[in-house]
Amino acid sequence: MGWFGGRFDVRAVAIGAVVAVAVTAAVYGSSPWWPTDDDEPGAAATATGTPSATSRPSSTGTPSATGTPSSTGTPSDEPPDEVPTGLSDDAAAALRAALRGPVTLDPARLEERAVRRAAVVVGSDRPVALDADTGEWVRLVLPTDVWLDAGVSLSPDGTRLLRTAPDLEVLPLAGGRTTVLEPAPDPLRFPSVRPREHAGGQCFAHGAAWARGAGRAADAAAGTVLAVYGCALVDRDTHDPLVERHLAVETDLSDGSERVVQDSDGYTGESPPRYAPSGDVFVAGWGTSETDTQGVRVFGPDGPGHFWPGTYLVDGDSWRDERTVLAWEEEWTGPSDHVFLDVVTGDMQPVTVPDLGNLLGYVGGRLAEAGTSRSACAVTACFVETTTGEREPWLDLGDDGAAWVVLVADDLVRAALA
Repeated sequence: MGWFGGRFDVRAVAIGAVVAVAVTAAVYGSSPWWPTDDDEPGAAATATGTPSATSRPSSTGTPSATGTPSSTGTPSDEPPDEVPTGLSDDAAAALRAALRGPVTLDPARLEERAVRRAAVVVGSDRPVALDADTGEWVRLVLPTDVWLDAGVSLSPDGTRLLRTAPDLEVLPLAGGRTTVLEPAPDPLRFPSVRPREHAGGQCFAHGAAWARGAGRAADAAAGTVLAVYGCALVDRDTHDPLVERHLAVETDLSDGSERVVQDSDGYTGESPPRYAPSGDVFVAGWGTSETDTQGVRVFGPDGPGHFWPGTYLVDGDSWRDERTVLAWEEEWTGPSDHVFLDVVTGDMQPVTVPDLGNLLGYVGGRLAEAGTSRSACAVTACFVETTTGEREPWLDLGDDGAAWVVLVADDLVRAALA
């Protein structure tokens, strides 16, 4: 695995994984490289080589290490009851108050349980969530083996989590069966008949996001997932990539149908995909072997757009508005080294806020900043105004004050603020 200045080199990981798989194939040379019809269901490549969605029993029937709640608070293995849509008046009012702040909570005194829907989830030593059904803050019981970090996102309706490690999968927040999206190689890019001196091609998921925009899925409640894959064919002797593809695929979770929305030369960068508020374009990490450079790139209906080498998206929702995303630069000396990227013109605008802490992304249209020893935010999280540098306390978790991620259910937030 490779590191660039303390950062994870996703391209090196992808190529290393392909090489490792190739060595295994060399040992078991009599086995077919591609999955056959006799392999496990869901493991075979589709005709287009895009991921196929499968379901499997979940191991989410027990609480995570965040505590030992009563049996009524434990995520269930059974499918959850039909989840209501929208918000009650009380829940909507509670969500507006939570987005406005300030919110002061003692996680140790909160009821500890699972929820069917969460409007806001805060990852900390003791994760907390705003229950979208009751409008109450709870100490959240997560499905087993789920760790809240920047690689996890909350569905627009607040009912499911999406993660890429250890698998690309969708997990019901209240427990139940997970849906696994399994990347499969494309036989057109990596034909099964190839010189034996070449390692085989594989596609690896390097990031995923929930699609935005009404009507995208056949069943809007099911939702659509965008996954970005790095695909590589590697020379077995030199380990040099012979072919690299940057592949983005949308999967409609209501029927498992898939659509390739982006297929270009290059490899994946560190930044996971993030859709614009309208859902028409997305940004993601992208790189090229020709210059050995990676950064943020915008992708739209007409293909790849502007590219900003040496930039990386902030965690959480990085979109300030329909045309502007927030990132940090590779020559990073501190949290204050951030820039706004204009996806229309390609311009970069420095963010000039002194003593800026680690950013948690936009929450209800306002930029959230984590309170750290280097930050001017004195509580768990503040809202910061990037034009004036003014801060407002937003969330105070007391002694459990470190917050490393904030997940927001987009559809519920829009409904509450409408």
